[in-house]
Amino acid sequence: SISRESGIYGLPSSLYSTYTSAHPGPLVLRRFDTSPSPKICAAVTSAFRPLRSPHIVPLHTAFVHNRALFFAHSYIPHARTLRERYVDDTHSLPEHALWSYLCQLL
Repeated sequence: SISRESGIYGLPSSLYSTYTSAHPGPLVLRRFDTSPSPKICAAVTSAFRPLRSPHIVPLHTAFVHNRALFFAHSYIPHARTLRERYVDDTHSLPEHALWSYLCQLL
C-alpha cells in the first residue's frame, strides 16, 4: 500500500492502494482522519458516483471506519491532478486547455 500525506480539501489525508474481491481492478483509498457522520458519506457517494467522464476518476463508495472517512476510487496508473500538472510542475495552463477543462466540468 502507498501512503502519502496530502492536503486535499484542506484536510490532511493518506492514500492507500488496495485490492478487493468486489472490484476487478486495484482501488485507491483516500483516508481522512475526521469524525464524519454516515449522512456525509451517503451525500458524497450519491453526488459523485453517477459522474461518468473519461477525465474524472470514478468514485465507487465512501464509508466511515474507526472514526475515519474513506473514499474508494478506481486506480488509474500515471494519473495526475490538475494541481500536479500545472501548479507543482510550474507549467503554465494554456488558455485553450483551461476552456476545455471548464466546458467538460459544466
